[in-house]
Amino acid sequence: MKVWSSFKSLLQAYILSLEKLPIAMIDDFKRYLEHMPIKSDVSLSVLKGHLLIEELIWSLIRSKVVSSSELEKTRFSFEQLTYLARALSGDSGDSWVWDSVKKLNRIRNLLAHRLEPKNLNVKLSELYISIQKGLSEEKEISSIALVGELHWYLGALYLSLSARLHVKPKTLLGMSPEELAKIVLNE
Repeated sequence: MKVWSSFKSLLQAYILSLEKLPIAMIDDFKRYLEHMPIKSDVSLSVLKGHLLIEELIWSLIRSKVVSSSELEKTRFSFEQLTYLARALSGDSGDSWVWDSVKKLNRIRNLLAHRLEPKNLNVKLSELYISIQKGLSEEKEISSIALVGELHWYLGALYLSLSARLHVKPKTLLGMSPEELAKIVLNE
């Protein structure tokens, strides 16, 4: 239940910080809920979560480049996609999202290449802590009921990426950085 309240508070924070939650974010979250198993083994949750987050990363990249079809001809590794998306998004201060995505990728690789991965619970706890720190909610992690928690932690990460894709940041003056730049540059 701790994770649900954390996830719920994240969603409420987004709603309160926006006049209206973008429809695209709601659609993304519906897609997440449709495909992410709530009660399954850790392997399936990690693999599906990884695929869903990879889709969002590709969407973020497509939204930032002129000709994304050229990029899609190349076989990027997930790690390369993550670095590219981070560079294009300008998320230098939001390293927790990208650090969490990297941790998720390491867990996915561990599960994909090891029949009985060692230290899986440790790696999952590191992912949870990374996401919790990013959400500014310090809580103790218990290794009990990891699967149910995993679903909500990955949901919080997914929703955070969706916000980076669909929500234009506002400056302290209530304008987007682009609007502020036009005023400053007298354009």
